[in-house]
Amino acid sequence: KLISAGHARALLPLPYEKQVEMVKLILEKGLSVRHTEKLAAEAKGTPIKHRMKELGNAVNKASNASAQKDVNTLALEREVSNVLGMNVEIDMKGAQDGVMSIQFKTLDQLDDVLHRLSHNPARLGHLRD
Repeated sequence: KLISAGHARALLPLPYEKQVEMVKLILEKGLSVRHTEKLAAEAKGTPIKHRMKELGNAVNKASNASAQKDVNTLALEREVSNVLGMNVEIDMKGAQDGVMSIQFKTLDQLDDVLHRLSHNPARLGHLRD
């Protein structure tokens, strides 16, 4: 099993030993990129095992929300997240309408997304099929 590019980016600032520990955790618990980013930020000085209890509730909530989502919606979230390099959530409100959220951490990331969407809309066109 492999981790996504988003997961890997979140782990880059960590020392190698913590990266290995985090990869095992990601694969074991099926952590999202968002949870991985949060854990990685906290793990810079704290052993990851101490964060597991706190993370458990968040993972369970995320798992419950994911369980309610259609498999195609989850795949689309993953694909758009990989294309953008940021966490994306899609919440369907009806059969054909919904909300897509893109999490960015800096204004540069926001600017990058806006630039990509306005200058190369065809790149994301295949996602509509």
